[in-house]
Amino acid sequence: MTIINSLFVSVTLLAIAGGITGIIFLVTQRFIYKYTTANFLVKINKVVILTFVIPFFWILGEIDHSNQIFLEYDLAVIVQKDSIKALWYEIREVVNFANVISVAWLIGVILYLLFQAILYYRFTQDVWEKRTEITEELWISAFQKSAADTNLDPHKIELCSAQSISQPCTVGIWKRSILIPEDLVNTLTESEIHIILGHELTHIRKKHVSLKVLMFVLSSLNWFNPVLHMLKSSLNEWIEISCDEDMTVTANGKSREAYANMLVKLSSTVADQSKYGKINAITYFGTKKRLNLLKKRIVGIMKKEHNPDRMARAITVAGMICAIFLGTIIAKEMDIAMHAAFSNHIRVFDESEIILEEVTAMDEGYEYTDFDENLFEKQVVGINEMNPSISYEIVYMDSHSEMLVEPITAEMCDHPMEKVNVAEHTKNADGSCVVLMYEGLYCKECENIILGEIIYTTSTVVCVH
Repeated sequence: MTIINSLFVSVTLLAIAGGITGIIFLVTQRFIYKYTTANFLVKINKVVILTFVIPFFWILGEIDHSNQIFLEYDLAVIVQKDSIKALWYEIREVVNFANVISVAWLIGVILYLLFQAILYYRFTQDVWEKRTEITEELWISAFQKSAADTNLDPHKIELCSAQSISQPCTVGIWKRSILIPEDLVNTLTESEIHIILGHELTHIRKKHVSLKVLMFVLSSLNWFNPVLHMLKSSLNEWIEISCDEDMTVTANGKSREAYANMLVKLSSTVADQSKYGKINAITYFGTKKRLNLLKKRIVGIMKKEHNPDRMARAITVAGMICAIFLGTIIAKEMDIAMHAAFSNHIRVFDESEIILEEVTAMDEGYEYTDFDENLFEKQVVGINEMNPSISYEIVYMDSHSEMLVEPITAEMCDHPMEKVNVAEHTKNADGSCVVLMYEGLYCKECENIILGEIIYTTSTVVCVH
């Protein structure tokens, strides 16, 4: 359960970072398209989606050591007695909220995968297993020519017809196939066949089906995130428009008009294909009966210039970098809140039960507290490694102190040893700190330190040490 809980917290932080970047992209994408191309938008959309995968905020956590602190320590949460916050954490503990929400997320992932598996099975039974190889000479010659134009080997791609689909589609990652509705096989002209095959082969050349597999995985993990689903829909649109761009980049006005007419013709013959339209993992359907997308594609074919503004692209890249940085900073600022809300590694303390040490930036250090040397008993064997979040200071009898930079050896020696206090200062990820003051014996010659019992423990809400 701990692993599931940690994974859910990580996915949630990635959703925050990616969500910020994704919203900025979704708001500005139409404006960017005016000065660039759909192919450029596809690349930017991919980068934005990667923010749901790559935890850039983890780098910041490595710099301030908070990643290690979250792994090794429980998060301290301080509440006021009888407050709403205290009541919330009491309820949270009773219902084990962290585990409940993690299990709910995992169930959502499983249900999403199950839904896709059912769609895959239906598609296999109704379409894939009933496909028929196309042998008509007109289709074969057009297929070979289009494959050569796209630098693909036609022998590694199937060209088949199927009864249960109403539009051409590309299927498979390793065993790649182009499926043509059976009703269209004998009704299209040679130029229309070239348009359809060229478009589908462009999907194969750019590995768009593989991209949809990645989107399928991300969608399953982020089933609760509407921003990712909008980005997925946006990416699908830009991919279709980018394929149109590739097909018409050197075409004249008449060829572009013929291409647009082909889209309209296909749209007018569309039957109900919704039961297969959500099979994200295995297919990449071509033209869909969506008037808005059809309009965008036709406008892109007939009016869009294919020479992007270099300055616009540079500004867009710089803007996306800033958006990613903003999302990363916000996710990093939210990591404590997310761990406090969803992690099961927290400890709740009543504010009235904590001794708060009054510490200011002008304080010179810790005060020495005397102890009976005859009652001294060694309590700590030694500190083998110095933890970046924990520091030690020797406090002498005159209350001046010095920082320790080497591990505490705790070895006995024959030299006279001086009574000291040893302050163990732990800085928490939320900015607070805890100080444990130990009795100690210190040998200046061997530089050995023996730690005894804890004299007192103090805590500050905001560390200024």
